[in-house]
Amino acid sequence: MSEAVTKDLAAGTMAGIAQLLVGHPFDTIKVKLQSQPIPPPGQPPKFSGAMDAVKKTLAAEGPKGLYKGMGAPLATVAVFNAVLFTARGQMEALLRDPSGSPLSVSQQIVAGAGAGVAVSFVACPTELVKCRLQAQSALAGATVAAAAAPAPTLAGVGVAATGGTATATFKGTAAAVQYSGPLDVARQVLRSEGGTLGLFKGLTPTLLREVPGNAAMFGAYEATKQYIAGGNRIFIFISSCLLMHSVSCKRIRDQIDFSRSQSCTLDQGL
Repeated sequence: MSEAVTKDLAAGTMAGIAQLLVGHPFDTIKVKLQSQPIPPPGQPPKFSGAMDAVKKTLAAEGPKGLYKGMGAPLATVAVFNAVLFTARGQMEALLRDPSGSPLSVSQQIVAGAGAGVAVSFVACPTELVKCRLQAQSALAGATVAAAAAPAPTLAGVGVAATGGTATATFKGTAAAVQYSGPLDVARQVLRSEGGTLGLFKGLTPTLLREVPGNAAMFGAYEATKQYIAGGNRIFIFISSCLLMHSVSCKRIRDQIDFSRSQSCTLDQGL
């Protein structure tokens, strides 16, 4: 490995760590809001908004709750940057003409898209682990709230009731899958969700985010450089940002699908 590549990797790794330390609390709140289940009729949602999610997280878990799930991306930040910039460098080498002239904006977009494909295979399992840890407390809290709420009387089902309140057995906080850390998430997914393929749930939405996202990022970077240098081409990538956010929501819901498997079994008095 050349000295230049080593320096780039070291700089990228430190930048990634700094980005995680600053940005991870915001990502935690985003995941909690996106993954909270629909409340029962007549019940408010667990979080009414971002500030409410921050307050409740700090009250229940302290500041460390905002950094839940950071271990996996922190451990792989060097690999992520290595794959991203190595793939981009290879794409640039393929696209560059024999004269060695700088790549155009459109060529940088293609290079960024190619890098996005490669880095998706690192990002998907990393973010699956991260999202499950981030969402775990929100899902557990929602289950407790649902268990405490009066259950409706169902026609044709015998229930043990006291004062019109049905007794229910919830396979939630106690029986649901609970994770003690990133390695525990990986172990349980490998054991019970199809082996290695289980770690790649949400790969398609991840590709749909990373490919246009990196194309937009590197394209915008090159366009801005040309604009500042006196060029006459610059692109606005607002549509790409909106696309990335929408597929990010889809990816998170795919990766936290264990919440949909939580069940409530009414005691039929048998």
